[in-house]
Amino acid sequence: MSRRRFFIVGSVVFASFGLAIGGLVFFFYMVLGIDDSGSPRLAREWKSKLEAFPSYDEAKRQDPEIEGRQFRNGEWVCGFACNSHNRWHRGGGTLVVKDSRGDVRVFFGHVCGPDPYPFVNPETHNLDGFYNDLREHWEFIEQTIP
Repeated sequence: MSRRRFFIVGSVVFASFGLAIGGLVFFFYMVLGIDDSGSPRLAREWKSKLEAFPSYDEAKRQDPEIEGRQFRNGEWVCGFACNSHNRWHRGGGTLVVKDSRGDVRVFFGHVCGPDPYPFVNPETHNLDGFYNDLREHWEFIEQTIP
């Protein structure tokens, strides 16, 4: 086989292999990839659930799926979050919280893992810090959901 022909065949094989690997990577990204878009439907469902709870303790008692946090100053926040790291997971990137002020708020953004970081971040010491952290550090966008 001539050197030129060897180079052409080798290039075609190499390119084909590269396309196959790229296709697999794209496939796995689409199946297991990241979805931060949030879900208005899921947000309405969770908002309705949270509005019924008068306190963090009552929320935890009635629904163990609720994540939450009580701050040293007595304020609290609890809610639901849907992990962004699985495209098949309904509503990835949805965060709905209720706080000790009685507000139920909806955010869309990147929810990382089964223990969502907004609730476990030790650097937030009160409710204002919690919401500021969501907007400034984690870049969540608050939504208006009826």
